[in-house]
Amino acid sequence: MAHWDQYVDSTIVYCKKACDEAVLVGMNGAIWTPWQDECGNAKQNSCTPILKITAQEALKIANNFSKNQTSEFHGSGVTVGGIKYQFLKEDDNVIYAKKKDNGCVTLQKCKQVIVIAHTKEGEQVGDVNLGVARICEYLESVGF
Repeated sequence: MAHWDQYVDSTIVYCKKACDEAVLVGMNGAIWTPWQDECGNAKQNSCTPILKITAQEALKIANNFSKNQTSEFHGSGVTVGGIKYQFLKEDDNVIYAKKKDNGCVTLQKCKQVIVIAHTKEGEQVGDVNLGVARICEYLESVGF
């Protein structure tokens, strides 16, 4: 397991298993927890449930957060893993979005990384929001 993958696992645990997938994206758009290998193939033997975000989606999210242009999500939504989620609300450095029958995504910006977590349809999004906040608090305390 890659070093950053453990933060995905921790996020899911902190979310009381209401979160089924998560991903860490650097403020430069780099995917810190990729679900693909260097050749673009799905990672083999990985038990970590990584949210399948594309490089283009990660870059757009990172650019909007780093330029404080998150208002773009208000009208156009947030696309993660090829699914366009409707913007729900924004609090400080956190974006919440939902797609009917596909669950919700919580995106929280830290100093150097954005944590994106997916809430399974029918699960408690509040548990995911708290779990993401907890992992972000830790990441910021160690400089990320």
